[in-house]
Amino acid sequence: MAQGLVVNGAHVIITSRNAKQCDMTCDLLNKMAQTIGANAGSCLSIPTDVATEDGCRFVVSKIQELADSGDKRLQGGVHILINNAGTNWAESIETYPDSAWDKVLALNVKSVFHMTKHTLPLLKKAAETSGETSSVITTGSINGVCAPNLETYAYSTSKAAVHHLTKHLADRLAKERIRVNCIALGIVPTKMTHETLENFGELILENVPLGRAGSAEDLTSIVLYLGSKASSWMTGALLPLDGGALIKSHI
Repeated sequence: MAQGLVVNGAHVIITSRNAKQCDMTCDLLNKMAQTIGANAGSCLSIPTDVATEDGCRFVVSKIQELADSGDKRLQGGVHILINNAGTNWAESIETYPDSAWDKVLALNVKSVFHMTKHTLPLLKKAAETSGETSSVITTGSINGVCAPNLETYAYSTSKAAVHHLTKHLADRLAKERIRVNCIALGIVPTKMTHETLENFGELILENVPLGRAGSAEDLTSIVLYLGSKASSWMTGALLPLDGGALIKSHI
């Protein structure tokens, strides 16, 4: 998502609790932008743990500091916020621990609310400055729509909550000229899904009508759509990006 935005001219801020990985990714994206030239954007790394409200508040405070210091890339506010941080926990129902619920709900649900809440002044400013709408994009899952085969109880519940929170925020923030939409993702190769694909990849792809996992290009396309004028009359929507998995019968 960050790469797609930078390549298409956006100035992007990324965050992660892994500061080294966050900084390395930022350097990679900036080198990529340099090869493209003047039409490319840029990337800035502000590492933190957004599973806590303090972490969310920290990122936004750093963005505001940069804007106040005269960074022209940020003086117009924040036009797009992507709430994409997530985690999972798979374990048998007989041993599924209470700590799993705390960990998964804190990052997958509470961080969406806290990041949106603390970024709200900058999102409002971007809408006012541009005369357009600002865009909040949340990452849901098809597992929040239908029950998964795997024992990921906290994860599927958290994503159903994200879907509803998206609608709630969209209704509340429409008057602020801020749109909120959700991507219900199917299987996409990431660090989080690596083990799942290793163990169950063949079974998962059997239930994807288009026969493949999601790609970086798929994610770039939908983020550019939801973050641009192309979706200016869309808010509160849940967009499946799953290769057709939701239309596949599991009966």
